[in-house]
Amino acid sequence: LIRQSPEYGLFSFEAYLRSRLGKTAVELVEIDTRTWVVTFSLLVPLVYLCTSLQFVDVLKVQVAAAWLLFGCAVIFTIMLEEDTYELTPKVPRDARQTLRLFSGTSSQMLRRAAQLSPGSARIAWNGSGEGEPGKGTSVMGRRFRPGLGDAEGKRRPFLGRPLGYYKRQQPGAGRFPSSESYLQILRLLGFIQAVCITSLLVVFLTHPLKDPFEILLYVLAWVPWPILLVWLAPVLIRRLTIRNSIEGEKDVNLIQKCIQKAKEGLLRDFVRVMQIATFERRAVQRQEAWTLPDSGAVAAAAAAGGGSGGRSAWTRAQAEAVIARGEQLFQEELPNFEQWEVWQMFGAADADNDGRISIDDLSEMLCMALSEGPFSCNSADESAANILRLVDFDGESVLTWPKFKALTMLATLDRPEHEIFEDLGNYFDTLDVDGRHQVTCCKIVEAVQEFRIGLSTEDVANLLYIRFGQAKPVVTRDEFIKWLTPYCVSLN
Repeated sequence: LIRQSPEYGLFSFEAYLRSRLGKTAVELVEIDTRTWVVTFSLLVPLVYLCTSLQFVDVLKVQVAAAWLLFGCAVIFTIMLEEDTYELTPKVPRDARQTLRLFSGTSSQMLRRAAQLSPGSARIAWNGSGEGEPGKGTSVMGRRFRPGLGDAEGKRRPFLGRPLGYYKRQQPGAGRFPSSESYLQILRLLGFIQAVCITSLLVVFLTHPLKDPFEILLYVLAWVPWPILLVWLAPVLIRRLTIRNSIEGEKDVNLIQKCIQKAKEGLLRDFVRVMQIATFERRAVQRQEAWTLPDSGAVAAAAAAGGGSGGRSAWTRAQAEAVIARGEQLFQEELPNFEQWEVWQMFGAADADNDGRISIDDLSEMLCMALSEGPFSCNSADESAANILRLVDFDGESVLTWPKFKALTMLATLDRPEHEIFEDLGNYFDTLDVDGRHQVTCCKIVEAVQEFRIGLSTEDVANLLYIRFGQAKPVVTRDEFIKWLTPYCVSLN
């Protein structure tokens, strides 16, 4: 499925449910005309009856109404659970088969699969396209799964629509309400609940409670509401959100919006990789200590006339300080959704699923940005080694998550704005190979894909259209900078 429609590998079900949850909550509190009419039809006769009752009897009515609504909420909570369960595909009873079923479905691995062409999937599976699996990197997680015994030799399980789904397609066959009916009923119960709570407040303000029995009734009338609001209401909203996101009731427009947000995140990833590459190149030009090997640092110090007391080699203590600085920026300055994007970026680059990015993978990632232009260098391997030296506090010469996080923060957040504009303009110049001061959309796509960023020509064209409000088959240098500026973390 990901090979045929790569955009599904970018879809965040979490983002979809978060938006859907907010929409459900708003729909529950927005009172429509039907809810007003039904509520008044139910409450007007009851209020009229209460006008002829003693005060203690009115309290009894309030207690009965409170617990009746609480009981209805409990019933609908159970109904929603059973209803959703009936429509949910059943996983295998063998836990090992369940592990096989969901193997390769983490967000990082789906994204990695979406960024590979159909021809590269086989190479990513066994390294060379031939031989036994397990000799290269994996896009399905098969190499890094625990041994599952004889389950490995059985047919791979698949999820299908349950029988309950097909029964629902027949008119009148469903034994549960529709999502819209659930919404109407819960909206009505919520409105009646608000009226009942208001009546309890009015009683407290207008009728002093002196008799112990009246106080007991009043307390009993209040008891269900905290339980309903704190426990039952969130459960109901969550279950209703899941229920109205299944198959025919899913919000297609919201799905497309979530996918579009993910593609904008990929564009931010593109800018991040470019900033990491230019961050290292600028440091090389300034001859900062972490860009010089041990012997190079001493030689530079001697050439500067500092003798042995000059600039020393980059130490692990300095690398630890860089890690601490990056962690601080990550936690204090970066929004939560961009923190998640950085993690996704690391996970997609971690081809071996072992929590490490090798120097070869990092070198390949930087190769395109450093091939031409003012920040070009003879070897991307040299740049990768420099970057590792900056954050290599443990001497392992691989990028782990704390190292990658710190590196990304220093290259994006902890830099002056003018450098960002210069980097974007300089990168445009590397794309403008014919000197016409404009590049085509297709050329931008080629450059983006060289960074292992899974954006197609259509995706880039849509992102350009969203930014400029018109189709942009070609962009100028100023337009290129204007387009990518909102995706630069340090300028947001």
